[in-house]
Amino acid sequence: MKPRDLVTPDQVRGTEPTVEAAVLADKWPTVAASRGKFVFLLDQYRDQYVVGHPNLEGRVMFPASTPGQPDAAFVEFEDPRTPDAAAIPDLVKQGYLVRTRADEAVFTPQSGDTTQRDAAFASGAQIVSTDYPVPGEAARWNGSTYVAQLPGGVVARCDAVRADKACTAKLLTEAHRKH
Repeated sequence: MKPRDLVTPDQVRGTEPTVEAAVLADKWPTVAASRGKFVFLLDQYRDQYVVGHPNLEGRVMFPASTPGQPDAAFVEFEDPRTPDAAAIPDLVKQGYLVRTRADEAVFTPQSGDTTQRDAAFASGAQIVSTDYPVPGEAARWNGSTYVAQLPGGVVARCDAVRADKACTAKLLTEAHRKH
C-alpha cells in the first residue's frame, strides 16, 4: 500500500488549522476522489494515539474522538438507541464520519431483537458495524436467523443525511464497476 492509496488526516486538514475545522468546512474528499482508497479508523486508544500529534500531523488513522477536539473527524456510538445517539444525524450534517453498531455480539442473535439494527440503519451513521453481515453467521446462537444487512439487500447506499436526492445505491455500485 502506498500513501496515494489512503485518505489521511493531513489530506483532510489541508490548510485548515485543525482536522475538525476541515471536517466542519466540508473538506473530506469526494466519493469520486476517494474511490479505491482506504480510510483507517481507530476504535480505541485515542489518547495514546494523539500524544505529540494532537492534530494528527503525520498520522494515518482517524481515532474515535469527541466534537470540539482538534482531531475530531470520526465519532462513535455503540448503541444507536441511547439518548446521546440522537445526535447522529446532526453530526453527519456537520461533516463528521459516524459509526454505530447494529447488534450486541451474543445477546442480539439469541434474543432475535432487531431494534438496535433498525435504529442503526435509520440513524444516518455512515458506518454500521455488525458481527453478522451475512445469513448463517448467527446460527451458532440457538439457530438464530439474525442478520444485519442494508435494507433491500444492497451492498452500499447513499448517505441518508447528506446525499444528493439523485443518489441511488445502483449509481454507487455502477460507478464502482466502472473504476
